[in-house]
Formats: sequence, C-alpha cells, structure tokens
Amino acid sequence: MNLDKILHIFILISFSILTGCKTIENKNELPLRQTFQVVNTELITPTLSQISGIAISNGNDKVWVHESTVNDPYIYSYNVNNGKLLDKIFVRGTSIGWEDLSTSHIDGKVMIHIGDTGNPDLKRESIQVYSFNECDIFDNFVAPTVKEYLYPHNKPRDIKGLIVHESSEQYYFFSYDERGCEIFTMPVETKNGTLKKVGELNLKNVRSVDISDNGQHLAIIADESVHIWDLKNDKSLIYNLMYNHPIFSKTSMKSDYKGVCFKEDNSFILISKAKHKEALILRNFKQEYVSMNL
Repeated sequence: MNLDKILHIFILISFSILTGCKTIENKNELPLRQTFQVVNTELITPTLSQISGIAISNGNDKVWVHESTVNDPYIYSYNVNNGKLLDKIFVRGTSIGWEDLSTSHIDGKVMIHIGDTGNPDLKRESIQVYSFNECDIFDNFVAPTVKEYLYPHNKPRDIKGLIVHESSEQYYFFSYDERGCEIFTMPVETKNGTLKKVGELNLKNVRSVDISDNGQHLAIIADESVHIWDLKNDKSLIYNLMYNHPIFSKTSMKSDYKGVCFKEDNSFILISKAKHKEALILRNFKQEYVSMNL
C-alpha cells in the first residue's frame, strides 16, 4: 500500500457546513461559512480490524477505541497526532458485542461508557453499559460499574450508537436497522431498567454517534455517510433530530466509516477505511470559519 498516496487523497478532503444566516446590517459584513478542514491524517498502527467505538480522552491528544469482537474486553488508546498505539487496557467483564464509546464529565474528570449493545441475530434479552472513571485505570486494568437494560416490550434490537446527554443526564441509544433508526433513553444513574423509546430517524444502519462536550453538535455515522446536526437552540435533542435537517451530510461510496468523536473545540475525529482495504485511517478535522465572498 502506498502511504503517501493515501495521505494525499485524504488531506485533500474537507467538510463544509453551512450555518444559518444572520441579519446583515452593514453592507460590508458578509456571512461566514463554517467548515471542518482536515488538519492531519494518520494510519492507525498497529491496526485493529473490528473498531466499532471511539471517544476522546481527557485532553485532545488521544482517543480511546474498542473492537466489537466477542470475549475481547480491551480498550486501546491512540495518539491522535501520529496514530500510534499508547495503551491496551483490560476491562473486567465480558464483551458480547461492544459497539460504541461515550464520555461524560464529573468534577473535571472523564467517565468512559462502553455500550455492549450489539445484537445482530436478535437473540440477546438485554444490553449492558460498562462505566468507569478514566482516572481509575491502573496497571492496564479497570473494574467498571455494569448496568443492564431490557428492551421495551421484550422486543430485541441491534443497537450500535450510544451517547451521554449530560444536561439531561440520559443515555441515548440508536438502533442499527435497514428500515431506519429507533432512539431509546435511560437515566445514566439507573443500573437496571427498561429502555424507553423516544423517537425514530429515517436513517439506515446507524453505527456510531457522538455529541460535543458543550452539547451544540451531534454527529451520526452510517455505513457510508456522515451527518451533523446543530443543537444550538431551545429545542430538545429528539426534536432537532426528528424535525430539523442536518447542517451537514456527506456520503462516500469509497469509504467505510467506523466511528466519530468530537474534541473540546467542536472539531472532530473520524476513523474510516477505504473499501477493500484493511488499514484504518484516523482523520482530525478542525472547525474553521471562512468568508462566503467567494
């Protein structure tokens, strides 16, 4: 594989988001276009074949990832600036179908939440979330709190997306389905309960979801597409997803998107691989504003 060619292809890619126009009182004042520009692209080494979750660490220099393989309860940290492996952590418990990672914050410390929610054959009767403080990792080991949730009406779903909505202190779960996406919630502090369905999206095969730390943007990854919603209004998260269009959508038939996570400055990191290739690529996108006077 030609690394220079891969880097050249992806560095040329940029994502553009059109923000709502403001009133222009000065004829010389021009609206701005919000963009996400690739600032660096790195191969993940050593590569992991089944990455299904990604979350930012405490700071912007590394990400946590995991694989969806059965009986492989490890999370890995990678340097976002060079794609190199930093740590491999054993998480006490089982991994039936780890699908997504999310984070929340308590007293300035990062809580990590692993969604053990994969259920492709629809035979599971419940799902689990593993939660732990990042500071509790010691000697490449951590013992999480395990939470178990039942499906509403005992109807199993294959769930791949997980976020923590900090202002409402709720988990949001997103199903993976060819017919569309169902959305479920559960209070973060609840250790046992039944998921509550709160909405549906006309979006197929949702595999990764993340919300920015400030709650202003939400990203959804489907098999071949990326979508970002603006949440900077007085509407609920569900209202925005169901009734407002994404401010950005990108489809690529050449890439297989694996996961997405926001950084503290609303820029984001995307993990993907080219179709029919094994190497995973980590791309760091920076939020910028440019004049629309083109």
